[in-house]
Amino acid sequence: MKRIITALLFGLQGTTLTAGEIGALALEFNHHTVPLSDGSSLNIDGLGIRYSEVTTLPVRLELVLGRIGVRHDGDPAALGFQTDGYSAGLNLTLASPRWHSLQIGADAGYRYYTADQQFDLQQMDIDWHQSEARGWLALHLSPRTTLYGCTVVTYISGSQTVNSSSPSQRDFNNDQRNGYCAGLRIDVGDGGYIGFESEQRHQRGGRLYFGRHYDL
Repeated sequence: MKRIITALLFGLQGTTLTAGEIGALALEFNHHTVPLSDGSSLNIDGLGIRYSEVTTLPVRLELVLGRIGVRHDGDPAALGFQTDGYSAGLNLTLASPRWHSLQIGADAGYRYYTADQQFDLQQMDIDWHQSEARGWLALHLSPRTTLYGCTVVTYISGSQTVNSSSPSQRDFNNDQRNGYCAGLRIDVGDGGYIGFESEQRHQRGGRLYFGRHYDL
C-alpha cells in the first residue's frame, strides 16, 4: 500500500502549473454497495480527501486518498468480519468550454482498495483494483449551481483471504460494468463549494463533498 501511495504522489508532483491556474482540495463522505458476479456484494463506507490541480495540458489531475470500512455481504467465509483500511487513486478530467449553460467532459480513473481485520485467531484480508471511465453532461443552472449526469463504465478485480479454522481464498469481480450517476454542486462563495452525487446500477450509493478552490 505504501509503495502505491508513494507512486501516486510522485505522479502528481510531476505536473506543473502556471500563475493564476486553479487547484482544489475537498473532503468527502461516501457509501456504496457494489454487486459482485457471484451474487454477494461489497458494502463500503469511506472518508477521503481529493486534491486536484490543472496541468499544462487541457486536463485536470486529481489525487484521491481515503480511509474505508468494508463488509462483504453474502459470503459465508466473511461472516462477522468488518474490515477497515485505505484507498488511493488518480483521476484525469477533460472538460469542454461552456456553450451557453451546457458543458460536456470525460473522466478516467484508477483506485486501489485494501482492508483487513484480525480477531481471536482469525484474520481477513481483502483488496481490489477499480478502473473507471465516465462521460458527463453538466447544466449550469446559475453562476453558482451546476446539475450534472453521467454514464459510467467500471471494472473491479480483487481477492479475499480468510485465515481461520476453515481457511479460504477467492477472487471476485463486479457484476455490472455499466452504470450512471447524477449530482448537484453549489458554489458557496470565496472559492468554496458543496455537492452531492448519487450512483446506480454498477454500484448503489453516493457521496457528499465539501471543497475549496484556490489560486496559485
